Amino acid sequence: MEDIEKNKKNQEADKEKPDAKETPPPTLEMLLEQAKLEIEEWKNKYALAFADLDNQRKAQEKSYQEALKYRAEGFIEKLMPALDAFHLALGNKPKEDILKNYLQGFEYIYNQIKSAIESEGVTEVPIKIGDAFDPLLMHALDTKDDEGPENKVLTVFSKAYRLRDRLIRPAMVIVSKKKAEAKPIKDSAEEPKNEEKFEA
Repeated sequence: MEDIEKNKKNQEADKEKPDAKETPPPTLEMLLEQAKLEIEEWKNKYALAFADLDNQRKAQEKSYQEALKYRAEGFIEKLMPALDAFHLALGNKPKEDILKNYLQGFEYIYNQIKSAIESEGVTEVPIKIGDAFDPLLMHALDTKDDEGPENKVLTVFSKAYRLRDRLIRPAMVIVSKKKAEAKPIKDSAEEPKNEEKFEA
């Protein structure tokens, strides 16, 4: 009987002892420190997300401004052949009066088109005969032998145009090159043969 009572007392005492394996409950200081760490982590995540969103907004704004700035580029490129035709027609001065009247009408229409594209930011790049060839502004259709300096513009077929700061079409030109010196052709029949005969 005494043994049974002793066992009961021992069991009750064991229940009252804290288990060595159990972790103690977190204190308020520990909970506060953990909350501070979590707050700092979420602040960093928020700052990164905000920075990404701001960068994306700026990139979209820049892309929109670029599209707005050069919105007429495709349309203006399609007008280029018509402008070239006007340049060709206005460059020929007719002798007959009736053709002079037509030419005045063409000049009036050309000036209206030119004024319209200039209002969109299009400018003509001035390229003259004798200018140095610039591959950034010109496209060489051909080269031609010339007595003068090399890489000079000899003929301008079509003008170059720029939309604001972007070149939308290079000038089509012919460029000078030095004349190749003609080498005299020797007749092989007249040339003396230097054949030495060796005796064995």
